[in-house]
This record gives sequence, structure tokens and C-alpha cells, in this order.
Amino acid sequence: MPLAPIPSSELKLSLSRSTYNSGGSSAMSRRELSKTFFRTLNRGSGLSGRPWDAKIFALAGNSGNYQYPSSYEYFRSYAVGGNPVRSSASAAPSNEKTAMRGLNDPIMQKNVDSLRAKDRERLRADVVVDHRAKSRFERHNYRVDVASPIFQGTHLPAAAAGTPMAASSSALFTPAQISKGSGASSTSTTNSSSNGSSNGSSNGSSSSSNGTTTPVASFHTTATKPIKSTTITAEKPLSDDEDFELNVSDEVVATVYKNEPPPDVYVVNTIADARRIAARLASSELSSRLFACDTEVMDIDLKRHSPCCHGHVICFSIYCGPDVDFSLDSNSSSISNTSGASSGATLFRSMLWVDTYLDGDEAKSEEVAGIIDAFRPFWESESIKKVWHNYSFDRHVMERLGVKMNGFDGDTMHMARLWDSSRVGRGGYSLEALSSDENLMGATASGDVRGKVSMKKLFGKPNLKKDGTEGKLTVLPPVHELQRGEDTHWRWVNYSAYDAKSTWDLHAALESELREEPAKLDEAVAAAYARSGIVIETLWDLYRATWRPFGDLLTDMEAAGMAVDRAHLAEAQERAVREEEEAKMRFRNWATSKVADAAYMNVGSGPQVSQLLFGGVDNRWNEKPGVPLERTFKVPNQLPPEEGKKPKKNMDITLHNVWGKIQKSPLVPDIYTPSGVPACSTPVLKTLAGKPGRARKALADIGAANEAVNGAAGLEALRDDFDDDGATPWSTDDAEIAKLQIERQEALRERTPKEMADIGEKNGYGKLFQYFPTVPDGLAACAAVDSLIDASAIDTLLSNFIIPLQSDDISKPDASGVYRVHCSLNINTETGRLSARRPNLQNQPALEKDRYRVRKAFTADRKAGKTLIVADYGQLELRILAHMANCQSMLTAFKLGGDFHSRTALGMYDHIQDAIAKGNCLLEWDGVAEDGSYTPPPVPLLKDLYGAERRRAKVLNFSIAYGKTAHGLSKDWGVSLTEAGETVARWYADRKEVEAWQKEQRYLAEHEGYVCTILGRRRQLPDAKSGNKAAKAHALRAAINTPIQGSAADVATAAMLRITADERLREMGWRLLLQVHDEVILEGPKETAEIAQAVVVECMRSPFGDAGGDPLRVELSVDSKYADTWYDAK
Repeated sequence: MPLAPIPSSELKLSLSRSTYNSGGSSAMSRRELSKTFFRTLNRGSGLSGRPWDAKIFALAGNSGNYQYPSSYEYFRSYAVGGNPVRSSASAAPSNEKTAMRGLNDPIMQKNVDSLRAKDRERLRADVVVDHRAKSRFERHNYRVDVASPIFQGTHLPAAAAGTPMAASSSALFTPAQISKGSGASSTSTTNSSSNGSSNGSSNGSSSSSNGTTTPVASFHTTATKPIKSTTITAEKPLSDDEDFELNVSDEVVATVYKNEPPPDVYVVNTIADARRIAARLASSELSSRLFACDTEVMDIDLKRHSPCCHGHVICFSIYCGPDVDFSLDSNSSSISNTSGASSGATLFRSMLWVDTYLDGDEAKSEEVAGIIDAFRPFWESESIKKVWHNYSFDRHVMERLGVKMNGFDGDTMHMARLWDSSRVGRGGYSLEALSSDENLMGATASGDVRGKVSMKKLFGKPNLKKDGTEGKLTVLPPVHELQRGEDTHWRWVNYSAYDAKSTWDLHAALESELREEPAKLDEAVAAAYARSGIVIETLWDLYRATWRPFGDLLTDMEAAGMAVDRAHLAEAQERAVREEEEAKMRFRNWATSKVADAAYMNVGSGPQVSQLLFGGVDNRWNEKPGVPLERTFKVPNQLPPEEGKKPKKNMDITLHNVWGKIQKSPLVPDIYTPSGVPACSTPVLKTLAGKPGRARKALADIGAANEAVNGAAGLEALRDDFDDDGATPWSTDDAEIAKLQIERQEALRERTPKEMADIGEKNGYGKLFQYFPTVPDGLAACAAVDSLIDASAIDTLLSNFIIPLQSDDISKPDASGVYRVHCSLNINTETGRLSARRPNLQNQPALEKDRYRVRKAFTADRKAGKTLIVADYGQLELRILAHMANCQSMLTAFKLGGDFHSRTALGMYDHIQDAIAKGNCLLEWDGVAEDGSYTPPPVPLLKDLYGAERRRAKVLNFSIAYGKTAHGLSKDWGVSLTEAGETVARWYADRKEVEAWQKEQRYLAEHEGYVCTILGRRRQLPDAKSGNKAAKAHALRAAINTPIQGSAADVATAAMLRITADERLREMGWRLLLQVHDEVILEGPKETAEIAQAVVVECMRSPFGDAGGDPLRVELSVDSKYADTWYDAK
């Protein structure tokens, strides 16, 4: 297929010099090559003088079977030493018509240094071809011309140090014979390209802008695919300042990143081919290699669907290195394949692409089934090691083919997170972002290392508007259409096959990085592992020992899933929907009593609610508009249509604040949006409403009192009637009636805002209460907003838990018909904590807020006689802090046991210490006798008598541990900065080791750029060195909380690995289902639950093994229970 010419890709030129006396040389590392566009290395200083003339240009021509119908010569002129240099053309092949146009590259102009050659030195010029093609497969001619007016004693190596071409052991550039003498050149070029075509010798002519230089050497060759890098060296003695010119040319001969069979991909689409390839993969030749694998899947929406329940694999790809040619069998005989290039080329087809698409054709279905069966031994072999990028997804969709996946040896997504946990917002962890990161991929520099290009960039098309014109959005066709489309098939094969190669290259780069980085484990933990025979010295050792098996375990847990009781959820949904509507109606009725059009409002609309509460409030920035006094909104039409007219879709309503049309809202906002208008978020509404349910209860009490008074009045009238007959069947307490009447009158009395504020604060009513004149009005307002909050909370439970947990998107019935939810578990937080999605089971409502008992829907498979064990760490992060800081006060408190926060308060406040000493209160009380009876304490407990102090101590325990300052605490508590500072000082006075440890962590972040967890995992904190105060403050807070939260994650990880490895639990049939923060859930036979529970607690208390004892300074507390549902086991 004729192809249009494209410009040259980027090349890199490195100029270096070495001292003749020492015979040394300046060398560039592979990483430096990948980072450098133009780099000058030198030994010495004061580089100045006459410039070198460096030129890079592209030639047009033909080679082999790929031809241009017409060609162009592209020139790039670079300014050297600040002066523009005019490039001159080299002769193009005689059979091509050539047109020329000049190109300027200002980026290059800044990167070429002027060099001065000194006496008694040899000048060495290293030409580095570093090709990162934007198109994947290109044929290139490379030529290097070296020129100097007096070029004596120059020599070139017999074979250039560089990457061999595909299917050839020859060096990229062949040796050339160079004659001695000024201005003389004799060029002999031998073509060593794999396709066997001869390009002929270049005339080697090249001149600088002043015409003083003459070429003395020229090398010309063809590469069958982009070359990563190679170096040609020329040396000469210099006695005077001289020009030394290097010209590097890259001729794009042809590109095959079109809809043509890719030359280095072997396609398997027959059973015979599948059996031959699968046998070769299992042979001694290849089975010991590391295989990178990838899948492409249809019929799945990753935002909604779990791969355990959805998706069909339409192809998979495998790669195990550039030196394997799948087009050859074991004895190297040639095998025909449709993906091959023309017969004139011999290529390494090192990428394997397997077609598994089922299009409904019966014959095709049998063929695909046979292909899958042929590869089954490869997938199910534990000894054949495989690496993936996001293994979780690929494993589940492959197992939907009926294949058991074994041999997991690494997930490059997890490896990348271990290498650099701070890439969120800086490219992320996608295969595209990682494989295109030159700082990372430069570590391999072996062969064609090219970043993955996204599917959207390659196959995306503009969306079509209703009028048929193209829109701005880019949409992707379905993947099966890309695979089967005539105009996209081979490009799709090319794209999907390369994912496995990108994963293989990425794995190699990450392994190299992780091997170089030491793992700074806690010394005691490292010693415990060593006693168990596990030596962890580098992050690679850490990955192999912990995160690699943990990654496999997470996919096991995802595949197992948790059983859900859909009947319970359906009942909960019915009740929740009813109660949500009731709550909305309570708010709407109150709002309508103030604003007529509120009867039609959307109570879930923030702007509409904000108009009711903040109408007329100014913007905090003044120059911008605030909330208007009145505003018109469009809402769905709720009015009957006019006679003879079509009903309208929408209607207009006008809302103002609840205090009146012309009166500005008296509310003073506490929180504003970034645009400066009052916020109407849930925290704001909670401040306005007060304590949950408090206003509604008080309002109900007033209503009951009114009913009693009104009822009493009715009884009096009835009594008068019966008095006429001389009978009195009822009697009333006149004193009680009088009291109720007085209370009602008092409640209805208008008060000042100050009086209302005092009543509200005393009784826990919200801020809204004080802006109404009477108690009933204030309570009604608070109760209405409380109902609005209630409706929002119910909606959250419905939309996040109750409804999704019944969806087939994330659950499916197992073999016994029990529906199980399969969420996705990910190590994707910067601290290393797990996160969950589809659904987020880690975000279940708190037990006290689980009004519909959502956790009760998570059950064991009771039909199979199973139950659940739920085990939870107690105060894990505080215990980790005590260990890491070696805080004696905290260690003692944990050793003594009991209420840790009460002990903290006791250590902070002198008056509590006095009360304890005098016997006026008790720190703790265990009044349970042997017979089970309970005796109450003789005096109040500390937590009851000094509840405010204990709550403040509890806040401090968690806040200061995570780096919160007195400034932040003063805002939280609503106290002065001085008072907050004094309280913080009291906390630190008893915990000086914590303060010293925090200072050390901040120092490490500022000077090393990272902090470590107990297992030596790092969190990079580049902003700790930032000049931006806010960014630096955030990083320094992270420097304190990351070691604590991250180490808690380390403990949970180690405990889960130990639970999984325990033979006793395995033999009894117990398996892990879920980890939620510091809690684990297992499922197994009910008859062994008590024994299994003890084993689980044992593993969690000693997560790092029991060889030589527990390495932590503090005992880990574990609470555990077993029951049939998650709710009952809490």
C-alpha cells in the first residue's frame, strides 16, 4: 500500500570529550540517554570558542518493498552558539524526485553547546541514535557523516556498540574504510539490513555554513524497526581550534502502522496454530521465561460492571522477549502466517496475538473453543510465570472462559505504586502513562521500548451531531467492531498485541528500579522476617515477599465475593423509599407555609434550597453577585393542562427566602463556595438543624401538650353536660391542665434573637432556631431542615448500597444459587490502604447509622452450613504510633488496658487526677460477678463525669497523631488559639517521644523527599521541599500520618497473608472474603467457627510471624465474633 511521507522522528546527539593523558572517557548511562535531547559531557570547564556544526536531517528514498510515490527532504536547522546554521542537502536517491523545505526547531537551538578543543587532547564524538517513534513500526535508513578539515588518525570500531537489528546479529552501522589526509574521503558502505536490500553508498558530501568542512566518513544502513540507541565513536588529535562536524540522518522509508499485517506479530486463529504455539510455550525452550499477558474484552462497562460477572474476551496477547520468533517452530523451520510481511523480509514475530472472538457462527465457536483449550495448560500451569498490568481485571475475565488462572508473578500496577506512590495527579498508573515515562523506561533501553498509545487516540472518532456534523467529543466504536472491521482489523491487532510487550518492558523497568531502592524496614520487623528465613533488603524483595502474594490474594477475595440476601434488601428498599418521601414532604410542607411555589420545588436541588435559606445574602467577594432575593426555576410541570392544549413539559416557579419577598435572609453563612455564594452542603444544613431529631422531638412534645390542653377543654364541656344529669364519668387534674396551659402560652410568646439563641444552645437546637420569633416557629424550621438532611441520608443509602447491591452489574449467583457481590479491591491510596469500588463495601454506613441494617444483607452461605468470622483491630493506628515513637506513656496505657481515651484525659487534666485520688470518680469499673450479675459503680466513671474532657482527649489522640495543629483544633472546637495551644501542650507534655518522632519525620520529608512505613514502603513527598507554603504544610502533615496509616496497612496486609497461609484454616475450609479498614471477614463451616476464630485472632495479633516473638513494642488488640450475618458479627 503506498504511504504518504512523514517527517523524521526525534534523534539525539551526544557530544563528549575525554582527556588524552588519562585515557579516560565520559560515558552516558542508559537513563541519561533517555533523558537527554542534546547533552554535552565534559571533563574540564570553560567550554567556549568555535562552535561545532551539528545537523540532523531526514532523507527521502526507497528500500525493499516499501516505496513512496513521491518524497520530500526534511531539513532542521539548528542555531549553534547563538548563530543560525544553514543546512545543506545530501543527495537523495537518483530515482526519486525531491522537494525541499526548511524547518526550524527552537527547542534544539537551546541545547547545543560550543566546545573548544585544547592542545594534547583527543576529541571524541558519540553519535547516539535514540529513536522514539510516534508511529509504532517504521523502516528507517540511518546515516552518519563525520567531517573535519584535517581529520588524521581517525578510526571507527569494527562494530558499533548498539542494539542489533531484528532478525540479524549485525551491528546497526557497518564499518567503513577511511583514508587519511586532509579533505580526503573514501566511503564504502555495506548494507546489513535484514531485508537484504542495498541502498547504495551515499556521496557523503556535507558542508558547514562556511564551507570549510569535508566529510571523511559515512555510514549507511537500514533498520527494520525503530532503533532505541547505538553509538559510533570517532577520535582525532587536535592541536588547534578546529571544526568537527557530525551529520546524523534518519530516513523514514516506510511505516506499517497502518491497516496492514504488523510484521512482528504472530496471529493465532486456528486450532492447529494454537496447539503448536501452546506446546512451544510449555517447552523447555520457553517455559522458564517470564510471560507478559493482556486481554481485550467486550460487553463490559468498567464504571458499572464487575469483571467477575461481565465481559467476553475477544483476544489475548503474550510476549516473552524480543528474541523469540513465533513464526518458527522449535527446529527453526519457517511457518506461514497471515500476519507476516512480504516475502522479502525476515522478521522476528515476537508478539503473540490470539483471536477468541465469538461472532455467533457455530464453526467459529468450535474453533475458538479449541483455541482456548489448547492454551489451557499454559494458563493453568503454576510453574509458567506470568505478569500483568491490573491482573485483577484480566484474571476474572479469563476465568469466565472456564480457565483457571495460575502462575501469577507480578502486577505492574502494584509494582509502580510501590516504586512511586505519588503519581496520582502526575500521570497516574495506567499502562499508557507508565510505559511512556522516560524517567522509568529509560532504565531498560533494550530494543524498541515505546509507550502504549491509548485506544482513544488511535481509534477515536468525533461524535456526530443531529445535523450530521462532527462534534467536539471523541467516541470509540465497540471493540469487537474494531477487531472485525476491514479498515481497523490489523491496526487493532497491532494495538492489542503491543499491550503485552509494553507490560513486559514495564515490568523489566520497574524490577530494575525496585532492585536499586533499599527497603528501610523497622529494625525489629526486619529481624522477625529474617528469623523466619525472609530477607528483605530492597523494595524488590519487599514486593516479592508481601505485595506480590497480596495481589494474588486480593483477586481470590474478589472472585469469592460476599453472599447477599436480596429479599432483605428489597424490604429495606421499600421502607427507605417510603421514609424518604415522608421526609421530603415534611420539608416541603414547611417551606410551602412560607413560600407558596415551594410546593412544586425539587427538595433535592441545592440552588432551590439555598434560595429559601439564603435569599438576598451577598457574595463574600462583593464584586460578584450573591443569592438574589427572588429567583425563577424551571421544574417538571405538575399542573393539569389547559383545556384543548398540550400539557407543558416544564413550569416556572419563583422562590424567595422563608422570611419574606423583600427581606434579606438574616442567616450569616459559615461556609462559602469557591465562587463566594453561601454553601448549602450537608455540614451547613446540620449546623442549621442542630442535633439529629432534637427539634422534631421537642415539636412533638409541644403538639402533645396542645392536644392535652385541647382535650381537657373538651372534657370540661362534657362534664358540664353530665353535671346536668348528676353523673361525672370523667375527672381531670386541674393543676396539670393549668401547667400545660402556662407552658403553651410561654412557648407561643415572642422572644428576642438573644433569648432564642440561648434556648437553642441549651437544648441542642440548630443555628436556624434563633432567627424565628417563637419557640414553635424555630423548632419547625429546625425540624424541617433536619427532615431534609434525613431525606438526603436515606437517598445515599438507597443509591450507594441498597439498590446497587441487588444489581446484576456487581453480583451473580454461584453454583448453589446464592447471589454473591464481587467488589474490586485496589491498592490505590498513597498510604497503601485498600480501597473498594463497584460497590464500595468499605464505605458501609456506621453501625449506629445503619437504620436499614444493610450489613444484615451480607450473609454466609447458610444453606451450605457456613458462617462468618469478623475480626477487627482495636485502636491499631494509635498502637502503631506508640511503637514507632517508642512513647512510654502510650505503651504503658495500652499495657494496662481499659479505656485509652479516659487514660489520656487523666494524664492531661489535674482536676481529673484530683477527683480520682479523692475517690470522687473511677477510671474504669468491672462490676460483673462470677455468676454474671452486675453491680453498678459506687461513684461515676471518668467517661461519664468528665465526658467533655474525654472527648477532647480522644480528638487529640487522633488529630495530633496525624499532624493537626493548635490552629486547626481551635477551629474544630470553637475556642481561642491560646486555649487550643494550651490543650495541645498538655497532650505533648506526657508524650514527648511523639513530638520528637514527628520532628524526625518532617526532617526526613524535607531532606530525603519521602517517609517510610514499618515495612519500608515509601511515600514520596516532593512538596515537602516546595516554596509554596500551603503545599509544603500539606506534605509535612502527610509525613506524620503516612507512617502511621501506611504501617497500619502493612500490619493488615501481613495478617491477611498469614491467615491465608495457615494450613489449619485451609484444611477446615475457611477463606477470606473482605477487608474493611482494620477489619477482616472470613467464611467457613459453622462447626469449626470457634476453633477458626481463635486461629484468626492469633494470626492478627502476630502478623509478622511468631519466630522469636512479636517484633512490636505494643500488643495488638483484636476483637472477634462469628455469626451468620455481618451485622450480627459486629
